[in-house]
Amino acid sequence: LVNGTNGGLAVNYTLASGTATGVVVAKLLTIGTPSIASKVYDGTATPGAATVGGSLGGLILNDLVTVTASAGSYSSKNVGSYPGTTVNYILADVTTGSFQGFAADYVLPSSTATGVITIRSITISAVASTKIYDGVTTSAGSVAVTSGALQTGDSLSGVVQTYDNRNVGTSKGLTLSGTITDGNSGNNYSATYVSG
Repeated sequence: LVNGTNGGLAVNYTLASGTATGVVVAKLLTIGTPSIASKVYDGTATPGAATVGGSLGGLILNDLVTVTASAGSYSSKNVGSYPGTTVNYILADVTTGSFQGFAADYVLPSSTATGVITIRSITISAVASTKIYDGVTTSAGSVAVTSGALQTGDSLSGVVQTYDNRNVGTSKGLTLSGTITDGNSGNNYSATYVSG
């Protein structure tokens, strides 16, 4: 207390001390546009690796903070483009010499990016087959995926091999036909059929 300008004396008064609650809110940071690496179809909606876009903006001098990014799951497991995929950021402390990071003092809002799932290539080949003449061209041999692999939950559907004709003979050609069941009409794969 101090004396007033109109003759008031501070000594005539007392002022009890008190407390109040103060609040410090986290500082908002900025960063560039993130990206998501494309991935080859693997039968899951798991996204490719997310990459942060540039450096953090808005840090207080001498505060050291790092940032990593992770993308949310795609809306489908199928081949295609997935714009608007959520990218979340994780801030972490960095301590270097006398400089201390304070990640908890900052906040970085999530962003979005476009993810892409690309086609998986496989090769389906005829296998050697021998049978006793039965008047039809059907082969009892089972076809094989000889390059690449069908992903979990996918299968060959109605893929059969047939002889080029029904007659007795050697070195007969085998032709493949059929489809891939993958929940996307086979469009998650680029299949090469190799006849025998």
